[in-house]
Amino acid sequence: MRSQCRLTKSRRVSGWGPTRGSAGNNGYIWIGAEKDPKELAAEADSEDASLPSSARVVVGKGMREKIARVRNVVLALASQRLAIFVTTIIYAYEDSEHHDVKALCSPEIAAEVTARARAACLTT
Repeated sequence: MRSQCRLTKSRRVSGWGPTRGSAGNNGYIWIGAEKDPKELAAEADSEDASLPSSARVVVGKGMREKIARVRNVVLALASQRLAIFVTTIIYAYEDSEHHDVKALCSPEIAAEVTARARAACLTT
């Protein structure tokens, strides 16, 4: 996903809710499933190293919904013109958990979900 460069702070981050993410200085934000350390060790020992590790990952419906929720939270933050930091993503993610994933795309829900993140940005 791409956001406006001025809204994104460049850094590699782990722990946006149950997912893993990375924000680049070019405005791109990468969101993916968090891997289990045992799974990573098994991949290192596997003989099929010709495929990238992301091609071998099976992502279930629950994790897809979590990834979609993080995506929609980041889009909500961008639509409300809020800076996209780890803390603002976590605040908005926690406040979005009582809404449906698709509902986060509406402007009214986006404003409600990002209210705590906006307050945190204004106090710092």
